[in-house]
Amino acid sequence: MPHERRHLFADFPGGGAGSAVARLIHPDPVARSESGSVAAAVGVVLARHTGEQAVEVTQGRHRIDVVVGEATFDEIRAGVVRQREDSGDAVAVSGTGVLSVSVEDGKLVVTYDSNTFSADTAERFLRHVSVVLAEGPGAQDPARRIPLPTRVPAAVPAEPVDALWGTVLADPERPALVHGEDALSYQAVVSVASRGAAALQSFGGTGKRVAVLVEPGLPAPLSALAVLWARCAPVPLDGDQPDGPLMRVVDDADVVAIACSASLRARAEKLAKGRAVLQLDLTPSAEPAAAPSGLDLPVHVSAFAGGLALGPGDVVASAVRPGSPAFLAEFLAVLARGATFEMLRPGKQRSSGSVAVLHAPAEEVVDWAEPVRTVLLDAESTSAEDVRAVLAKLPNAEVVVQYGTAECPVALRQGLPVAGVIAELVDADGEPAEVYGEIVLSWAGDRVRTGDLAWRRADGALVLVGRTDRRMTIDGRHVQPEEIEAQLRSHPSVSKAVVVPDPQASPPLVAYAVATFAAAVEEAQLAQYLRRQLPEWSVPARVHVVPAIPVGSDGEVDFERLSALVEVTGDGQPTTDEERAIAEIWAKLLRRDDLRTDQHFVRLGGDSLQLVRMIALVRERFGTRLDLLEVLREPTIHAIAGLVTRESTVEGR
Repeated sequence: MPHERRHLFADFPGGGAGSAVARLIHPDPVARSESGSVAAAVGVVLARHTGEQAVEVTQGRHRIDVVVGEATFDEIRAGVVRQREDSGDAVAVSGTGVLSVSVEDGKLVVTYDSNTFSADTAERFLRHVSVVLAEGPGAQDPARRIPLPTRVPAAVPAEPVDALWGTVLADPERPALVHGEDALSYQAVVSVASRGAAALQSFGGTGKRVAVLVEPGLPAPLSALAVLWARCAPVPLDGDQPDGPLMRVVDDADVVAIACSASLRARAEKLAKGRAVLQLDLTPSAEPAAAPSGLDLPVHVSAFAGGLALGPGDVVASAVRPGSPAFLAEFLAVLARGATFEMLRPGKQRSSGSVAVLHAPAEEVVDWAEPVRTVLLDAESTSAEDVRAVLAKLPNAEVVVQYGTAECPVALRQGLPVAGVIAELVDADGEPAEVYGEIVLSWAGDRVRTGDLAWRRADGALVLVGRTDRRMTIDGRHVQPEEIEAQLRSHPSVSKAVVVPDPQASPPLVAYAVATFAAAVEEAQLAQYLRRQLPEWSVPARVHVVPAIPVGSDGEVDFERLSALVEVTGDGQPTTDEERAIAEIWAKLLRRDDLRTDQHFVRLGGDSLQLVRMIALVRERFGTRLDLLEVLREPTIHAIAGLVTRESTVEGR
């Protein structure tokens, strides 16, 4: 489908018919002033509509072209990657959202791409430009006074926990929860939850937070359900994390108690730091369970089941990490519908049977060998190529791209808000934007700025294009590079640190650290230090010690120069006469011949006396004086050879 362009017209403020065109076309001072006013008005209104603070406005003799963003995105809608014909070739839908503004026959004309902008958006844009031109861009900021559309969420009924109690009464032996070879019926699940809830009553109360520390597998959903049944809020603790991060979670969440399994009681007591610790009995029982009373599930739980047509006999297979908010929402929603929830183990396939809903990363879905009705993919980790691959593997499945946050795990599907949720866009100042900005979610009285940047397509769907910060998602977990940098800087031998993404590494993170003055610190030592402070999945794959963190003229880190500091030429062997001569000196002093040009003199065992001796031998060999402090900044064969070359050039040798 070719790009479709439409035109809208409005009277151009100022001058009679034809006069405005003349002033814009003829290059005299009046024309430049008038054209500049239009350009300024367009810039003001686009900042209002798109959230862009710096809008590119190209002012020509006949028209003003406006690019409202640099992001290029792929459209994913209703599980089908739409394609359009462009120069005869089928390509994925993408674009940067270009508007053209011109004055023709006394009219202000906006030309826009209807695949990116809706007619309503273009009409509002045109009307707003006219208002700003009439009042002047500085007249009490007229664009701010023009309201943008108000979005009202679709109503969603409360989902009572009592719904799963009805399933228990109707068919207590129906399978509720499966993990590998282990399976529990509805009767078994509610017996564990009811017994745990009774034990928790003395610690809780409506809304109180209770941390949960249990083994992976069935204990994770069972313990969370017990906490909810006690009218408390579960705070999952990831047992794979070191104690330090878990203690911070316990403190920040202000939990009143820690519920744990028997094997983890000792660790729970250590993490509790004086808080109550309750050992849960997670053994299923045939004893009658007490029915929950008046307990409603959060909006996003109902939202998960909405549109998926779940019911008794359906199986939802999920690879979502246990303990995450999304996992709990899915588990509760499935049980409320009388279906079966199957926890998928990483890299494991089910033994047999069809699946109604499969929620897993695209790379695992393409290896799926069974019939699937619906595939759920997470928006943060899904590309258009992923959707194509899934559709090629499962052509009869509906593919749904889902977006959510820790606070609202199910917020958007196919880019559109689910029932009960409002999705707005705001600019950097928090003011409403229409086309581009940060996603703000509102539901059930809560409102959260997500930090995710998105475009709003013409059909109203939001397409993720980036973040307002540096947060990354690794294996379904959010990682803040700033937190890793802070941990590195807490090491006594590190003065500065920066962490950058590296798609080729696993995990896809690389750290660079600057040692304190004249300090010698091993890269392996820093990596081990981080492992004691951070979860293994957030420890950078490599830690490089560099002489400095280079920055550009804008004060931001120069990542190209930074990576060049640790690049090794060839196989690390000397390639110049200077490098070969210095390598010979090092070999004699350090009594080793397995030297590379990127190795650190001190880390190879060199001490301060040997360092001074090395500088003296370099002077004797080349007749060049080297400054001790400069050598200490990067004591490698390659760097010292560079100093020799520089000094030789300066001294004219």
